[in-house]
Amino acid sequence: MVELDVQTERRDCVTFVAATVHNDGRTGRQVRLRTELDPVWPPRRQGVPAAGWHEDGGTFTVPAGRTRGVGFATPAAPDGPVLTVAETEPVAGGDGEHPAPTPEHV
Repeated sequence: MVELDVQTERRDCVTFVAATVHNDGRTGRQVRLRTELDPVWPPRRQGVPAAGWHEDGGTFTVPAGRTRGVGFATPAAPDGPVLTVAETEPVAGGDGEHPAPTPEHV
């Protein structure tokens, strides 16, 4: 089972969203998070959005029995649920600690 805890803070016309995704299951899960806030300002590394982020949220792997933190900012003011679990599916090949290799990994 996947659970989501979300906290927001509004400062100087910017909403900061911090969330914790808990996976209490025995299998790693691919979790797709969705927000209605627009635009989403994901974390960036060297000017490039961090892996997993898209226009309306992000998709992340949460290993079995583990927790993962995610966060973003937006100029939009919240008016309802800020972040929801849109979909989850088991990670192919196990616990999610070591996902199956992709062409990018090779």
